[in-house]
Parts: sequence; structure tokens; C-alpha cells
Amino acid sequence: MTLIEELLGPTRNPLGLPLWLGLDPGTTKTGWCLFCPKTETVMAGGHSDNEMILMMIGMLRDGDEVVMESFAAQGMPLGESSLETVRWEGRFMQKCDKYLNQITRRDVKVLICNSARAKDANIRQALVDMFAYGYGNHGYGTKAEPSPLRCLKGSGSHGFSALAVCVAHLRR
Repeated sequence: MTLIEELLGPTRNPLGLPLWLGLDPGTTKTGWCLFCPKTETVMAGGHSDNEMILMMIGMLRDGDEVVMESFAAQGMPLGESSLETVRWEGRFMQKCDKYLNQITRRDVKVLICNSARAKDANIRQALVDMFAYGYGNHGYGTKAEPSPLRCLKGSGSHGFSALAVCVAHLRR
């Protein structure tokens, strides 16, 4: 049993459909989301150590893809944390080999909110409207009535950022 199957459980992907692993890279931890593009469902998500993400990438099956937010220069000086994030992006790219798709944050904003000026809160609300409209608790729902985004609970904004990368790639 692969790590991906352990995360999903035997019943979450019964047809064995190809999945996308959405990534929002960080200096030490990365937001991630397993997304099924065929059914447009969120399978799992979280915010994990970068070493764990490398293992997850290595355990993807044929047909699965990685969709990663990529760094884009903004014309400002770079700090050490930005450089460390770029280093991790490179490691993820090296591990992915042939099934990597990259998208910039600006493209994510435009494809989801139709505005390059959108903020994280705007993107999050657009995702809640798409996947969990009518559910309370910021789109997570309750334990008794969980929303389709319940699996992102505990990942903070990072899981939503990873989902946004997948949705933006789907809309491209």
C-alpha cells in the first residue's frame, strides 16, 4: 500500500482515477492537496515537512501529476526565506521528472478570482463557494455534516493554497 493510498483509504479513490498533488512550497513545510481532476473533488490535504512531500511525490502512480506554485520574481530584493523556498521547488521538480505542471501565484489569482489584485482571503472564499457553498465553519462544515473541504482542516491557509493551484491548473 502506498502512502497516497494510506492517506485516502481504500474507498476514497475506488476507480483508481489519476490524481493531482497540488503544492504550495515553503521553506521547511509545504501545503499540499490531493485533487481528482476527473471528478473535481478534494481527496486529502495538509501542511507537511518538505521531506515528507518528497516521499509523496516519489509514491505517485503513473498518470498522477504534480501541480506546483512556482516562484516569480517581483522586481524586489530576495530574502533568505525566498531563496530557501526556491531551493525546495528545485528539489520537488527534480523528484517529479515528467509529470510536473507549474503555475505562478499571479496566474492563480487571475484564473480563480479574475483579478491579479486578489488576496488570499478572496481566493479562499472563491474556493469555499466552489466546493462548500452553504456549509458553515469557514467552509469546513461540522463533524456531523462535514463539507468536501473538511480534509483541509488543520492545514491553515496552506492547504487552500495548494487546492487553488489545482483549480487554477484545471481552468487553464
